[in-house]
Amino acid sequence: MSLAGVDLNLLVALDALLAERSVTRAAERVGLSQPGMSNTLARLRKLFGDPLLVREGMALVPTPRAEALREPVREALGLIQQALAGRPGFDPARDRATFTVSCSDYSLLMLIGP
Repeated sequence: MSLAGVDLNLLVALDALLAERSVTRAAERVGLSQPGMSNTLARLRKLFGDPLLVREGMALVPTPRAEALREPVREALGLIQQALAGRPGFDPARDRATFTVSCSDYSLLMLIGP
């Protein structure tokens, strides 16, 4: 399977579906409508060639394939999130920013002294 044709947002939806085991709650979690999440589940089923979640009574139960995908998907999403959120730390020795502080004469005398 080539990643070029895969919408990575599907993995976010799959993670929510596996965690919530409810199309409605998973939709709320990722900010989709319930019909939108149902459509996403259909796309996931087609992508993986597996039903992923099957109804047993009132609950959705993950298939063995879905259970096998749970941790790798969660780890992949965590790595992507870290890569996107990672910012270099502030290094005052290398920073070249200029700061200007403005205050009244009274504030200057009270904070710094004569």
